[in-house]
Amino acid sequence: SVTAALATPDAESSRKLQDTVQGRLNVNYSVALRLSATDANNVKKLLPIFQSKDFTASLTSNMLASAASAGLTPLYLQGCVVTQPRTVLPPRVSEPSLFWSSSDPETITEVTLSIVFNNDTDDLGAMLFVLPPTFRHDLQTLEDLAVIRY
Repeated sequence: SVTAALATPDAESSRKLQDTVQGRLNVNYSVALRLSATDANNVKKLLPIFQSKDFTASLTSNMLASAASAGLTPLYLQGCVVTQPRTVLPPRVSEPSLFWSSSDPETITEVTLSIVFNNDTDDLGAMLFVLPPTFRHDLQTLEDLAVIRY
């Protein structure tokens, strides 16, 4: 997510349009870590990059280049502070199950997907269930889906 607090300098003392805008831009990002030591997203490979003294300059430079290549007005950053990365563990889940009321082809069936969260989490924003390509469903709106919490 990106949060920005922007203001024009001396906005109260001047009625003319300003050429510059000053503010603070907070950028939160996440990286999916991989367990394999050969993967580029392995924590042992990423942590030295994040802790490198050149990381803030590289991040600033890449943000400017990305904005320009996307046709956006570049932001000229006077400074960049990178906080220590933190690890957010995925929620522990257990008892995954899949049930359906009928397995006969071309019949209407009720499908139940179930998992149990073993600890509280605020980090879950969405879940994706991928059904087989030949499975047809009648879900048209969010109201057609039932979420049952125990």
